[in-house]
Amino acid sequence: MAVIVTVEVPGGTQELQQGLMQEIGISNAARSGMRFRTQGPIAGGWRVVTVWDSPQDFQRFRDEKLMPAFQKRGIMPSRVEIWPTVSIDVPGR
Repeated sequence: MAVIVTVEVPGGTQELQQGLMQEIGISNAARSGMRFRTQGPIAGGWRVVTVWDSPQDFQRFRDEKLMPAFQKRGIMPSRVEIWPTVSIDVPGR
């Protein structure tokens, strides 16, 4: 079952996000299992919302790529929320 993942990073910026994505290797290309990603500023930081084919796809990405990159930069997300979704509809596709 697909999952939606929301990650909030206090003090995060577009520049920080771009650097992380370049380091992780997904600047403009999705990771295996990732269907969708959007991001933008929130009060006091940055939010990223992704949709994954399965919880295991996200967990693999988190463990192998995301958390090591966060730890290298001394970043700790304030909130990570994961919830299942039963459908993903993209108008016009």
